[in-house]
Amino acid sequence: MESNGGTVPTTMLHPLCVLTSALATPQEAARQASELFEAGVLWVQYRSKIGSDADRFKELRELSSRLPAGAILTINDRADLAALLRIGSVHLGDRDLPAIPARQILGETVQIGVSTHSPQEASAASEGPVDYVALGPIYSSSSKATSRIPLGLGALGSARKGVIGKHLVAIGGIREDHLEGVFRTRADAVAVISAVWDSPRPIEAAKRMFDAAFRCRNESVET
Repeated sequence: MESNGGTVPTTMLHPLCVLTSALATPQEAARQASELFEAGVLWVQYRSKIGSDADRFKELRELSSRLPAGAILTINDRADLAALLRIGSVHLGDRDLPAIPARQILGETVQIGVSTHSPQEASAASEGPVDYVALGPIYSSSSKATSRIPLGLGALGSARKGVIGKHLVAIGGIREDHLEGVFRTRADAVAVISAVWDSPRPIEAAKRMFDAAFRCRNESVET
């Protein structure tokens, strides 16, 4: 697939990553992830800011042992747990271990993603040992307490020009009706939180968005 700024990897990410809800305990995050995988959502980011590392370790060990074929389980923040449990994907935020030492710990085969908040940050991050760069917030979001101003599709397009040879993931306030525009801007995938967990039927909403994301990305590639 050609972007305005060069060639992006031919090995595609799943088009939608669903993060577990912001206030989930380790047990709740594992339950949510299991339900998402069972519904056919193939990329889930396990995120739990509450509870103990012992509980996180236990839940992640059980969860990672029964992943569906082709599914990706990404651990939020914790390169150490990913290494200990041999889980193949980790996402690093601003305050987490930087990508270079994370790569040294995890090896070459583990997928590493990083958070960025401007096209310039995205471009710089893509020069590091990462597999994908997440840019956000694209739209205003109710899922995180943040003072960051939504970047909009223009910034996503600018980031696409600068993120060369790495995947670009859009995050922040993305709803189902945003998917067409986001993929037309040549994002490789989107990550969602509130669009799922603010729904009265979150697992159904996640499955619907996953299917819609596949359709919109395919249509963007064909045009």
